[in-house]
Amino acid sequence: MSFREPALIPNIVYIIGGLGGGGTQRVLCNLVAASPLRHFRFRVISLLPPGKAGVRLQEIGVPTESLYVRDLRSLPLVIPRLIRRLRRHPTDLVHSWNYYGNSLGGVAAALAGKPLIWSLSHSTFTREATQWKTRTLASACGRLSSLPSAIITCAKSAKDAHVRRGYRADRIQVIPNGFDTERFRPDPEARRSVRKELGIEDNVLLIGLLGRFHPDKDPFNFVRAASLLRTNGTPVHFLSAGQGMDWDNRALADSVKRAGLRGRFHLLGWREDAERIIGALDIATSSSCTEAFPNTVGEAMACGVPASVWSAICSAATTACWR
Repeated sequence: MSFREPALIPNIVYIIGGLGGGGTQRVLCNLVAASPLRHFRFRVISLLPPGKAGVRLQEIGVPTESLYVRDLRSLPLVIPRLIRRLRRHPTDLVHSWNYYGNSLGGVAAALAGKPLIWSLSHSTFTREATQWKTRTLASACGRLSSLPSAIITCAKSAKDAHVRRGYRADRIQVIPNGFDTERFRPDPEARRSVRKELGIEDNVLLIGLLGRFHPDKDPFNFVRAASLLRTNGTPVHFLSAGQGMDWDNRALADSVKRAGLRGRFHLLGWREDAERIIGALDIATSSSCTEAFPNTVGEAMACGVPASVWSAICSAATTACWR
């Protein structure tokens, strides 16, 4: 039986805060890459200048556009610009991501008369874990939560947190993150090759955190926890990889040095071979205090690497997730 092309191809517009190297951006890229372009037409609008995810989208043939929002003062001008773009180009569905994309994209879609879906991933709104701007915007989105036809989140904890914040429970649907088990899988060679690259002996425990440098990831929490583990004499090294996780990051580099970990800590920065780095770990960690289901936790599980939440380990040593 031959497959018949659809008579009408839906035009889907994604609106997102930025197209850097974060987990949300990777989910968006994976979603688009897994959807045959002959069945859908995609367009991505980013509020911030394009980054690594923008390059990947362009490589797979998805048009992207940045509104180059520089600061909060320019936000009022964004909604009219979004409305013009939604009306100028064919738009059958608007799918926005996280609070900046959801608030601005949601209002623009409503005023342009376009169907709307939101995506959310936050699960904690404490003052210690979440910046006031994020808490304020999250509350504002709660008051707008009747605009989307559906609100998608990756974990029940995220749904519960948003319902407590005033979001419409009947609109929220939990769809767990999906993972590419062909790319992320157990690989003994990764362990050998990465340890050789970093000069780490095979009998040394290697614990790692993958993610961009951002308060939501809380890399300083990871450093604090690493300093606690170092004191018990365990032969262990630590690894961080992701956008901004490098020695050029003065704040992060100084925290590693102050913890006495300079010779045991490897800051690798952005890496294209995340599956290889994760496969080399003995323990993968999440030090995030806000994320419902970090992608790197599922990716580590797919690689057969145990994963742990370090914010709980370090809770006795720090009263805040970001100082």
